[in-house]
Order: sequence, then structure tokens, then C-alpha cells
Amino acid sequence: MNKILKSTVTVAAVSLLVIGATSAYFSDTEVSPGNTFTTGSIDLKIDSQCTYNGVASSECGDWSETDLTNEKFFNFIDLKPGDYGQNSISLHVIDNDAYVCATIDNMLDTDLNVTEPESDLDNEMVGPGYGELSQDVHFFAWDDVNGDNVWDSGETPLFSNVSGPASDVLDGVVYDLHTPVNGVMVGDTTEYVGMYWCYGDMTVDTGNNTLSCDGSAVTNLTQSDSLSADIRFYVEQARNNDSFTCPQSVKTVMVLDNKDGSWDPINDTTSGILSFMSESPTFDYDLTVSGLTPSTSYTLLYYVDPWPNTGGMAIDAFTTDVSGNAVVTNSVELGMDLTNAKLWVVPTSELTGSQLNGWNPGQYLFESKLVSYTDLP
Repeated sequence: MNKILKSTVTVAAVSLLVIGATSAYFSDTEVSPGNTFTTGSIDLKIDSQCTYNGVASSECGDWSETDLTNEKFFNFIDLKPGDYGQNSISLHVIDNDAYVCATIDNMLDTDLNVTEPESDLDNEMVGPGYGELSQDVHFFAWDDVNGDNVWDSGETPLFSNVSGPASDVLDGVVYDLHTPVNGVMVGDTTEYVGMYWCYGDMTVDTGNNTLSCDGSAVTNLTQSDSLSADIRFYVEQARNNDSFTCPQSVKTVMVLDNKDGSWDPINDTTSGILSFMSESPTFDYDLTVSGLTPSTSYTLLYYVDPWPNTGGMAIDAFTTDVSGNAVVTNSVELGMDLTNAKLWVVPTSELTGSQLNGWNPGQYLFESKLVSYTDLP
């Protein structure tokens, strides 16, 4: 009996030893703590230095590196023929390589007043859309490699036609500063765009890299005119973005007029201003009208010949106030492109659907130019 008991105790002890040995395998532990994904950033900052007729001026853009809010590159209030100026615009892309685009649009020529000398040459129309200053102010821009605001030998002009009037180079244009075609702007670097303007005839001497301005040919036609436009810059990451192209949508501005039997604008206070983005999933527009019939419903109409508007569209309706004025901002799904389109404002009562049921042009506002719009998906 004792032998059996001792045997049992021995087996139990051996079993305990075996069990203890299983927890003593060789082992090691490595820990990688706090694994993190952190996104990079792209931030564009801009500064500007300028001269006006060769000297520093508070009427042009002169500020240190910043995010743009209300800064203006140009803000001149008393131009004279022969005036000229230069701007050196610095672009700073923070952190990462980027593609860079510049868009200039929302240009508007305004005749503030018709003086007696101007009336001998002009039709005396006053207001937005009737100015001629954009034809007489010329611009030249270049890649100012060293940022000295001087067009040096080897520095490349940026406009395809070297120089041109504001009506050409500032009216709804997109400039591809950096794309997959011409390379990225390296992060944490600074690049400079030089710009020279002239109120008059500009001479660009590409052989000697000189710029000059002559205002002797400017007539009284542009007296008391004003010219305005928006300048905006856009940057987008370059990495993993080989298919990038600069956004082509620009703000189109059009004057709306009431017209006489010869389709000439009537010189009165009845008019409108329509602006919209040229490419968008929706027709995003701003419309200001004045001098229409008070407290009356009107429709912004896409008109297609022949009469009474076969294939056109009633875009949107609004109601004038007690003074016959209205300010409208809206987004409308058109579901179609507009190409060389006529846009009118007509009383809603004169429409059946989108077709005119009468013809009373004295109550209408007509386009001053044909416009186009691309309806994006």
C-alpha cells in the first residue's frame, strides 16, 4: 500500500514539473506605440510691391506676405493718359509641391459720367457696361525669376500675345502658372510675377527688355470711366495628381438693356447686370435690375430663334419692388449647355411656359452680348 501511495505522489510531482515547464518558452515582445497618420497642408500666401509712374504709391498693391482678404493690386482713382505702373507679386506655397492657377474675371467697364468733351465722341450712355477704359489700358506680365520687379533678359513673358488691352488679358481668362505640363511649384519656395501696365500705347522691346508707355493717342472717349476686375489664385496638391488641369470656370458679366426699334440701347435708367459662373453643375447667377414696372413678376429667359422661343427656357422668375428694382441671387439646374445664347428679362405674364405670347419689347431687357455656359455633371 505504501509503495502504491509513493508512486502516486511521485507521478503527481512529475506532472507538476511538466506543467510548470510549459510556461517557460523563450519569448520576446516588441511594441510600436502611437501609430499616426497626419495629413500635410498647402497654403498659398501672397505679397505685392508696386510703383506708380516710377514711385511708391498707396493706390497700388503694397503689402507683406498674407492671405488675401480685401487687398487690391490696383486701386487708382485719377488716371491720366500716359500713366504707368509696375507690380511684383510674390507667391508663397507653404509645405507641399503644388499646381498654381491664376484667374482674372468679373471685369466691368463703367462710364461714371459723360463730360462735354466726351459727349462729342460718345453715345452718352452712362452706367455699368458703357465704359471704354478696358480698350486703352494695356498690360504686360512676365516670370520675374529674381523678384526685382525688372524685366530682365531671359525672363519669359506670360501672355500668349506678349501684351494686350485689359479687354483681352483681364476679361475672363485663366493662366496656367504650374500644371503637369510645365511642372510643379516646389513647396516652401517663393516665385514672382512681374506686371507692367500703361494707360495708352505700350511698347515692348524684346531685344532690349524695355517697357514704355505713350498716352498721346488716348482720346476723350475714356474720360470719367472706371474699370474693375477680380484676380484670384488657386493651388492644388501636385502629388498623386498627374491629371490636374486648371479650373476653367470664370465669372461672366453681361449688361442688360432696353432697346429701340433699331436694337440700340436706350439712354435711360432701365437696365440690368447679370453675372454667372461659366462652368458649373448649376446655373449660379446674380441679377440686378432697375427701372422696370413696380411690383411685377419678371422672368430671366433663355431665348432661341425663331419667335416665340422654340427650344428656349424660362430660367427663373422674380418680382420687382415698389420702385421697379430687384436684386436676385439663385442657383438653377438647367440640364443643358448654353452656346452663344441670348438672355432676356421679360414680364412673366407675357410667357406661356417658355414661349412668348406677345411682343412688347419696351418692357423687356435684352442681352448686350452673346454668352455661353457649360452645365457640368
